[in-house]
Amino acid sequence: MTSLKSQIPNLAGWLRMTPAALYERQRALVRAGLLKAKPGRGRGTGVTLNPHSLATLLISVVASDSLTETPELTKIFVNLKSEGEQCPITGKKTFGAALTQILDSELVPRLAWIDASVSWDNYSAAMGLRKEEGHYYTEDDFKRLNATGEKPDRDKMKSQIYSQFASRRTGPGKGLISRRASLPLFWLHRALGGEHAG
Repeated sequence: MTSLKSQIPNLAGWLRMTPAALYERQRALVRAGLLKAKPGRGRGTGVTLNPHSLATLLISVVASDSLTETPELTKIFVNLKSEGEQCPITGKKTFGAALTQILDSELVPRLAWIDASVSWDNYSAAMGLRKEEGHYYTEDDFKRLNATGEKPDRDKMKSQIYSQFASRRTGPGKGLISRRASLPLFWLHRALGGEHAG
């Protein structure tokens, strides 16, 4: 079985993070019991790369940019309930279970993004899935379009299916400061195939 740690350098490149910073997130999630690690050294030890561990790590990235808050906020976001009775894409009831299901299916190439938002009284998350496979605009594509004034090709921006999750905050919030982060995931199926970020 491949370890999550062995994929950290590749994932970090796509996420525009250093491998050390991403690995520290993994370690924080293990300490909090959100990821399970097999003890020892060498093959067969550490955190196994599987849909659940990858989903949890990705949610941690979008949930918080603070390593100290990563375990608490990751746990909250993983367990956010679908705004409907279940996710319209996967049929799952929580954000973590829905993303895990997508990563364990043929839907990975159509996964467009996930996002997470914290307001003074609410936590919310969402994901977008392309209705069909097709070209994704990358960050470099958008820079080129902006530089040339060219408009995006709407045929390459296929419509999406959305799934939303939320819960009320319990206890006092940290002032009125809100935070929202979005994580594009058009690259994920390529990264899982072993391609590296440029």
